[in-house]
This record gives sequence, structure tokens and C-alpha cells, in this order.
Amino acid sequence: MVSPIPDSLTFAQAAVLPLALSTAATGMFQQDHLGLAMPGAEPVDHAETVVVWGGSTSVGSNAIQLARNAGYQVVATASPHNFDHVRALGAAHAVDRNSPGAVEEILERIGGGPLAGILAIGSGSLPKTVTLAARAPGGKRIASAQPELFTRITRRRARRHGVRVSSIWGGTLKDNEVGPAIYTNFLPTALATGAYRAAPDATVVGHGLARIPHALRELKNGVSAKKLVVTL
Repeated sequence: MVSPIPDSLTFAQAAVLPLALSTAATGMFQQDHLGLAMPGAEPVDHAETVVVWGGSTSVGSNAIQLARNAGYQVVATASPHNFDHVRALGAAHAVDRNSPGAVEEILERIGGGPLAGILAIGSGSLPKTVTLAARAPGGKRIASAQPELFTRITRRRARRHGVRVSSIWGGTLKDNEVGPAIYTNFLPTALATGAYRAAPDATVVGHGLARIPHALRELKNGVSAKKLVVTL
């Protein structure tokens, strides 16, 4: 669960990685979630699509990169002003998460190829991703980063459509094969070669513990495609 960072990466920027990366990796690679193939330096093309609902979030920014480095095509949802962000991270297609036709558009982007699974991040993601998983060819698994209460309520509806919804707890990878596969086998080389970015970008909002309340107020007002960092 420890990875060296290259000299080109500051500690402030590297700070965006640990929790978001761990949450994304838990949902995508643990067998009790999506169970996808692990990322590597030379990924095998799996000809399957991973949908990341909430691609511009910190978890989504890492999920897109992990999926691409594991050989999957990615379709990500985001607000239109963040389309360039998710595409730069490796998403083949970006879809407006607030569009009434988002599910239909994602189905068109997937085409006839199979769905490998869906990572559901952000408010309101679960009902739409259940509809999507029920209609898409391929895997009918959703790994949810929503609070357990929302996941449990949605899970009942999902079962009626043959869709399995699991709830992510971002620290569990330390107790299974996913932790060392990501932090030891993949991340050091990927960061050093530029195959993986510390994303989203860090925005330093102050220095010292006294600046944390200010950062929390800014976070409450809304943060998009960036991570607030307080240096120490």
C-alpha cells in the first residue's frame, strides 16, 4: 500500500491519489465487485467497455485511467465543461450525466460490444446505471461508491432486472491481492513513465491545519475536476 513517486511529481499533487485510487481500484478489480483484469504496462485489449458514471470526480478520474491501463474501452459521464478532462484521461466517449438521454447515448456508444461493468459515483447515479446495466449486453455488475443506505435501497430494484449492485469500501484492497497489484506492481512504473497521472489536479488552498475549515467551506460550495489540498 506504499508507492514511490517520481521526482517530477510534487507531494501536493501526489496527495490526490491514495483514497481516490484505492476506492476506484477496489470497485473495479476486487472479485466481490467488478472483478476486472488488472492494469499493467502492456495491457491486453479485452474488447469490452467499462462505464464510469461520474468520470470527473476524483474516484472517476482514477477509474478511467485504471480501466484504460487494464485494456478496456471507457465511456464516462461528466458535465460538458469536463468532457476534455475525462477524454484526456483516456475515456473514448464522454456523455452529459444530466442529459435525459444519457442512458440511450451510452448504449449507442457501447454498440454491440459487451459491457464489462459500471462504476457508479455521485448523487443520482444508481437508478440510471441500473437501467443501463439491465439493457446493455454483457456484464450486469455495478460497483457503487454511494453511501450504503442508497445502495441497499437500489439493490432490491436491481435484482428484479438481473443486475448485481455492490457497495465499495475503499480500504478493503489492503487485505487482498488488489492492494499490492496496484501499489507495488503497477503504480510506481506507471507514474514514472507518465502512463498514469495524479488526477484530478491539486488546488492548494492554504498551508497548515488552520486552513482546513476554509478548505471544507470551499468544498461545500462545490468542486469540479479538482482536489483541494492543504499543505503541512
